[in-house]
Amino acid sequence: MDDRFPAELVTRTALALGDYIRQAVRQEVRAALAGHQPAVRASALMTIPEAAEWAKVSTATIRRAVRKGELASRKAGRAHRIAPSELDAWLSRGVPSTTATIPELATQLAAGRSIAGRLHVNGRARHQD
Repeated sequence: MDDRFPAELVTRTALALGDYIRQAVRQEVRAALAGHQPAVRASALMTIPEAAEWAKVSTATIRRAVRKGELASRKAGRAHRIAPSELDAWLSRGVPSTTATIPELATQLAAGRSIAGRLHVNGRARHQD
């Protein structure tokens, strides 16, 4: 680690930046969802693609949550059906992140470890040479 930037300063800065980014994202999500109308009736069961569209996540995210038992579903033959109330409950618990948080990355940087393989932009890994 470079002596010009003490580890404590890097960590504090990263934590503050992370808090700022989380707050900005929350505001943007709230603003985007303010006018959002469900595409299906509240009593209808949704398919995985419908649930993904309604929740603004990928179908892979919905399938993974169903497979892990994080999102309750009913089987209709081979297809899963999801109740809107279950989807709302899952969303209110928060969609789990699959990438490292800014404080985790700052801690690794402060310890002198490389984070090159852990950087993600728009869901895609960005490798730095």
